[in-house]
Parts: sequence; C-alpha cells; structure tokens
Amino acid sequence: MTPKEKRNALLAEKLVGNLKQRHYEAFFCHTAQEAVEKITGMIPEGSSVTWGGSMTIRDMGLTRALHNKEGLDIWDRDLAPDREAAQEIYRRAFYADYYLSSVNAMSEDGEIVNIDGNGNRVASSLYGHKKVWFIVGRNKLAPTYEEALWRARNIAAP
Repeated sequence: MTPKEKRNALLAEKLVGNLKQRHYEAFFCHTAQEAVEKITGMIPEGSSVTWGGSMTIRDMGLTRALHNKEGLDIWDRDLAPDREAAQEIYRRAFYADYYLSSVNAMSEDGEIVNIDGNGNRVASSLYGHKKVWFIVGRNKLAPTYEEALWRARNIAAP
C-alpha cells in the first residue's frame, strides 16, 4: 500500500466512524467499481430508484449499472424526452424507494454541504424516501466544515 493509499484508508476509517456517530450507516469502498457493486447489490428487486444530478454517480458507472440490473423501476430524468417529462420525474422522485446523491462537500467530521440549483437533491435528502444514500468520493472531503463550505461554493456549485 502506498503512503497515499494508507492515508486515504485511515481517513475513510475516521470518516466512517464519524458518520456512524451521527447515526448514518456508512461503509468504505476502495474503488468506484467496488462501490457500484455494493450499492447495486443492496437494492432489492422491485424497488424504485432515482438520483439527483450527480456527475459522481454517472462517472463511476452507477447509473448504467442500475439501468442494467433486472427488476428495478428506474426514474431517470436524463432520459426524459422533454423538460415537462423531466419535471414530472422530479416530482415523482419523492416517492422512490431509493434516492442516490453525491454531495458538494463533506467535512471529515461528517457534515454534509450541498448547494442545489433545483432544490431536488436537498429536498430529497431530507424526506420522502425509504433510503437515501450519499456517494462521497475522496475529492469531496475537506478537513473542516468551513473548508467544505468553501469547496461547495467555489468548486462544486459554479
């Protein structure tokens, strides 16, 4: 294990512990592929699934994997034929069994920072779903809340 990998593993262990203290169920995956397999394996057949506008979720291949998994009812606004249909998916998304989202930033203490242009991601993370899962890449972590807020305002939101 390289020094960087070791540091990231220790940071992940610390973060998972801090999230559990905040009453989140949390786990660490070493790779995006491992995370995709873990998440898709945790969503039972017959479930409805949707997500916020997240480059993280798309880039790691999670949306593709969910579309390829048999027996899921996927609500993907990116496939809507027009704005009206996409808006309907936004509204309907509050009733999905599973809502997936990345974060703009997270402090090492486990404080989530999200700035949301449409409000769907923030609103969906607060109520409505049986399960809400945040996918947090190492690039989203900041040592403190103040630095996480800076990241959200200056890197993620623009």
